[in-house]
Amino acid sequence: DSNWVLGEPKTLKDKFDAIFASSRYSQALDSIKKLQTEHRDSVKTLEGEEKALLIHKKQAQEFRKDRTGSEEEKRQLANTIKELDDEVKDTMEQLDQCAEA
Repeated sequence: DSNWVLGEPKTLKDKFDAIFASSRYSQALDSIKKLQTEHRDSVKTLEGEEKALLIHKKQAQEFRKDRTGSEEEKRQLANTIKELDDEVKDTMEQLDQCAEA
């Protein structure tokens, strides 16, 4: 069996095809494993980014809600100030009338 190198060309070709086909198969498996590892790493990275983005989204929604509440409170305080200003103005007019009398 050690003389197969000196055998018929067809047999020689079949042996070489078998040898090189197995090396191509091994190379293909190695390539697939490498791609799987790269994709797993990529997925982990993207999952981490997704978590960070979800946290930022939640914070933005909370800030927006707080801002809306603050704007409403600002409007209410402005109305209260206006009412108090009107009340002070009326009181000052009454004081002026009392002082004139």
